[in-house]
Amino acid sequence: MLEKIDPAFSTIEEAVEDVNAFRKLPHGRLRINSSRIAYQMVLEPIFQDFCRNFPDITLEISLNDSFVDIIKEGFDAGIRLHSDIPQDMNVVRVTHDLTAAVYGSPDYFRRFPLPKTPQDLQQHLCIGRRQIASGNQYRWEFVKEGRHIAIPVHGPLVFDTVDLMTDIALQGIGLVYALDSEKNRQYVAAGRLVRVLSDWSPTVPGFCLYFSGHRQMPAALKALISAIRVNT
Repeated sequence: MLEKIDPAFSTIEEAVEDVNAFRKLPHGRLRINSSRIAYQMVLEPIFQDFCRNFPDITLEISLNDSFVDIIKEGFDAGIRLHSDIPQDMNVVRVTHDLTAAVYGSPDYFRRFPLPKTPQDLQQHLCIGRRQIASGNQYRWEFVKEGRHIAIPVHGPLVFDTVDLMTDIALQGIGLVYALDSEKNRQYVAAGRLVRVLSDWSPTVPGFCLYFSGHRQMPAALKALISAIRVNT
């Protein structure tokens, strides 16, 4: 039955978009699935201007850090780290490349020595992250003078999201591999976090908006892409 219904919905969507082509401004509901940190970095900063410029578009945002099949769940698009996006999707860059960093709290480093090399991390309590697309635990990646290494880490906690990492580090539970964000830099400046292995910090592909190429792109999605895409 679903195979019969899906083409019918696609025909309706195409008819709506044909009408949208004659509107001065896009119209309709746009369903976006996003990780929490992507929402904070990409969507939240553009809401005010976007809602003013496109008053007939309703953005429906679902925040979920686990893997979501956006097609099966009826979303128009998703926003995730590039490494977490299925390979069969159309992809639009919405942030520039990001720098990864390792952080721990002063309390943690009163109990454990500062790591001098990435290999030292195997003697530390490290907070893991489960990759959304593959389900594998992420190996912490490092780069120095053209040398690339990936370190398997172990510790008391594993998450499938990166936005909780800073809070865990602040509690002194373990070391975290997180983004070199403005918030984390403020914690370092305030003495609440210590950044280590800075000379090994890699640059990683940033966040992307992704969507299926098998359906006509809604005009509302085109408008959102124009508001958040970055030039590479």
